[in-house]
Amino acid sequence: MVRNNINYHIVFNGQNGNNSWDINKSIAGAVILWTNYYGAGKHSPNGMDLTFDTNSTSWGRCILNNAIYDYVNYAQQDGISPPPYHLDIAAALSSDLTSSAPLLKNHFNISLFYAYPNAWGILAELAYYDFFVSFPWAIPDLLLRYNKNMSDYNKITAIVWHELTHASQLQGMKHQKGFFWASDYWSQVVYREAKNDVDTGDPYGAKGDPDWQIIALAEGWAYYREWKMANKYLGWSKALNLPIDEGTNISRYFSDRAFPVTYGEMFDDLIRLYRCSNTKIEKALCSYSVSEFKNKLAAFYPQKSAQIKTYIKRYE
Repeated sequence: MVRNNINYHIVFNGQNGNNSWDINKSIAGAVILWTNYYGAGKHSPNGMDLTFDTNSTSWGRCILNNAIYDYVNYAQQDGISPPPYHLDIAAALSSDLTSSAPLLKNHFNISLFYAYPNAWGILAELAYYDFFVSFPWAIPDLLLRYNKNMSDYNKITAIVWHELTHASQLQGMKHQKGFFWASDYWSQVVYREAKNDVDTGDPYGAKGDPDWQIIALAEGWAYYREWKMANKYLGWSKALNLPIDEGTNISRYFSDRAFPVTYGEMFDDLIRLYRCSNTKIEKALCSYSVSEFKNKLAAFYPQKSAQIKTYIKRYE
């Protein structure tokens, strides 16, 4: 006979095939102190006492964990590279669900070389993004924000999938071009978005700004995948609670941003109209410019090369 109460704990780490991750607590938006677990409740052996605190912030971290697990499956189904095989993730409770994918434990970041002579300003911005640069052990790969509102399940999940698309892109680049090529590329993405945010308050900037083309490609791809996966796997449209048929238009889904969502529309057309595959697009994304991407993708499809080049040229 069991005489003691049975206590239940949720541990915030996970594994799906070769992929694993730890979801850590973030203190004051900066320092990760421990991999955390939550005492979810207990019940008595007599079956009369069962308690789970559904108001706990830990349920938001459960959503993060489920979203990561599902993404690994969906990436395989969609022909996308899996994320790096281990991810250290900082999770923060926030009303603002903005998240980021610095991936600092999965590439050699040389952002400070790009940042000179504004190195201190960039370091300050990195700290804003939860990068505690003085202690490398505390630097996360992903910063994911969540809240306690269960009605935001789809929103939180879609944002996680956006950031994991970046992780997949980096992993694909490492496989195709090598670790240091991928590190150089992602360092530029991290630096430019941080510097844009310092200078203007908008991490993406605008078309024509320095490094706008890598922002267009990396973020456009992540916005496309976020929208597509939300519709395909969640049956969800966020814009103004539109019905799902309205939500299948990417520009309606992201009704509040032109650049780089316009490049998400480009990827949508390439897949929907020109029948390019996710796999080939991800490979062609090993490019520093839209023109380079155009030529690489067209080379994968010799019979429709001219059509693809003509279409992408309008985005150069």
